[in-house]
This record gives sequence, structure tokens and C-alpha cells, in this order.
Amino acid sequence: MRLKGMTKAAVAKELGIKDIGRLKVWMRKFKQQGEFGLVDTRGRRKQYVDQER
Repeated sequence: MRLKGMTKAAVAKELGIKDIGRLKVWMRKFKQQGEFGLVDTRGRRKQYVDQER
């Protein structure tokens, strides 16, 4: 939505995000690392998908 030109406030309102700062963090991670930057890395994985990394 942001990449299509919507404002942060409009995106937050439409998706029900109360903290616009969180949206800013997600956008920064996306710009730096692409979709991989948005993957939740908290906790341990039950199974490794790509063991060569």
C-alpha cells in the first residue's frame, strides 16, 4: 500500500495499526532487506527450511 502511494496514516487506519511508528520500522526493514526483513525471527524454528544458509 505504501509502495502504491498511500500515506502511512491511511495504511495504518485501513489495517488497524495503532502505532504508526511500527509501520515506519516495517518499511525501513523492507527497503533494506526486502521481504526477508519482514519475517518474524523471534523464538526457535521447529524446522529449518533451507539448511544451506
